[in-house]
Amino acid sequence: MDAAKPSASAIAIGGRRVLAVGDDQQIRAFIGDKTRVVSLDGRSLTPGLSDAHCHLYGLGSSLEALDLRDIASPQAAADLVKTAAASLQEGEWVTGRGWDQNLWAGQAFPTHAPLDAVVADRPVALRRVDGHALWANSAALALAGIDDKTPNPEGGKIVRDEAGKATGVLIDSAMDLVESKEPQATSQMIQRRILRAANLAASVGLTSVHEMGISDDVIEVYRALAFEGRLPVRVYALLAGDMDKVATLDKKIAETDRDGSQFFVLRSIKLFADGALGSRGAAMLEPYADDPENKGLWLASAEDLKKA
Repeated sequence: MDAAKPSASAIAIGGRRVLAVGDDQQIRAFIGDKTRVVSLDGRSLTPGLSDAHCHLYGLGSSLEALDLRDIASPQAAADLVKTAAASLQEGEWVTGRGWDQNLWAGQAFPTHAPLDAVVADRPVALRRVDGHALWANSAALALAGIDDKTPNPEGGKIVRDEAGKATGVLIDSAMDLVESKEPQATSQMIQRRILRAANLAASVGLTSVHEMGISDDVIEVYRALAFEGRLPVRVYALLAGDMDKVATLDKKIAETDRDGSQFFVLRSIKLFADGALGSRGAAMLEPYADDPENKGLWLASAEDLKKA
């Protein structure tokens, strides 16, 4: 990372610090009786990479849930749901993420019918690949009190069929109607998910990440892990901004990290102005070509964003 010396052949590390970077002869001066020497046999060593937009806790959660990426049809997804449900304890939900109706024949949103056919005794809640839509079965809809007459919440949409019946797909803030009923993760579960994801990140060369939007309970677990020296990657965190709590944001204090050595620092806030394109929630000037009554969804007003 030095323009005057663009390449090097060796590096010396002491404790948690890089001591020197240079040629073999320069670095041999650092070798002592207890030095561990690692030969790369001609391979390259790259400085640690930083992920500029990551959901590390979300990754940890997804590793414990169904991976629905590249699933070819609603029925294929339902088959995975059926298998997953068979291994769960009583009261546990079937959760997952990654489905994308654009990969399916007809490209239409799914309905609760295929999920109901395989799991009727417990809620099923499956997030779309972009995280801006939720596909739920009838048990989840009933638990959330959603029926054909439930109004769309502000910043959200309950997708309905031509007869006006709720299909089982919820867009943006409407997802909260179901997800707010899901059993809360314990601190032990949060810790397990963070460490599983962080170790995976470290294994592929990520040494720091920007954690894009986490809640207070997740923040506290991150802080504890960092204090105990158990985080394998540095985390620059963004608070998940809730527009209903804009008035309380002035009570949050940005943390400082003057020398960039802390393993967890909370310095930013993530807010959503509108939804996403794939779930037809991104706010547009003109209606969607395949949804002529829809111009998307505003998740926050200009006034609220200004206050935040």
